[in-house]
Amino acid sequence: MLAIILTILKIIGIVLLAALALILLILAIVLFVPIRYRIKADKSDPGDDIRAAAFVTYLLHILSAKVEYDNEISYCVRLFGIKIRPKKEKPQDIQDHVEEISGTDDSDAESVVIETSDNTEPEIDVYDSEYWEINDEGIEEAGEQASEEVINEACDEENEESLADKIDKILDKIISKYNDLEQKINKIRDRIRYLEKFKNDAGCRRAFDLILKQGLHLIKKIAPKKITGFIHFGFEDPATTGKVLMYLALIYPSLPRKFRIDPGWDDTDIYGKCDIKGHIALITVAICFAKLAFNKDCRRLWRIYKKRDKLS
Repeated sequence: MLAIILTILKIIGIVLLAALALILLILAIVLFVPIRYRIKADKSDPGDDIRAAAFVTYLLHILSAKVEYDNEISYCVRLFGIKIRPKKEKPQDIQDHVEEISGTDDSDAESVVIETSDNTEPEIDVYDSEYWEINDEGIEEAGEQASEEVINEACDEENEESLADKIDKILDKIISKYNDLEQKINKIRDRIRYLEKFKNDAGCRRAFDLILKQGLHLIKKIAPKKITGFIHFGFEDPATTGKVLMYLALIYPSLPRKFRIDPGWDDTDIYGKCDIKGHIALITVAICFAKLAFNKDCRRLWRIYKKRDKLS
């Protein structure tokens, strides 16, 4: 009996260890397999339209996404090669969408036609001289009454809205604008006092330094590993071209040799072509956020931020 119990416990232990190993393997694959991206843009000649595309793949193309621009933006997301976004509209969905736009379906249109045909008034022969002889006096009287009513209403409105009322309205608007401006100024003052508390606190400065350090490290890891292509640019004023070239010279040493910058001093065309590749592993992102989450200064800064309304 004891041997049977030990055998059952041994089998349960093996199953649990196998499940744990499978979970650790999946977690390692998710964290260490990099997310790869590629960006391509092409406008090789000045007269061409720009075309661009961005590709993102994960887990050996199990999950992939693509965004393209060629006079319009389109995207596609695939899982195991099967498109999951955007979904294709079914014929019934298209019909419902058309009925939504039109506002009525066929049955409603028939009912509208029937109702309008039942409620139509008898037609009047405008060429009948007897009709105009009978109704001429009534039409003139109705026109005179309508004009008198319009004139009376306009006079009443002018009398009601006197100069004092107009001045009151203008003053109310000025006071309202002043109150809104005062509230905005008070909010800005409170925000400045709130930021001064961070400036004078040593723990907050250490937290900001760590956030900046981890942010730069993350940007360095996400930065493209391969860039090829060229860019040609020029402006009407050669001085402007020189200034842009001066600013680009700051980052030129960090650019790969296969990417060429071609300034144009005699033309004002901007065109080029580039192919950018890079990758990032989720383990890198997880480590950066873990360092921030377990740092006591960052946790204290987060608590202060959540209580910003009370401190300001």
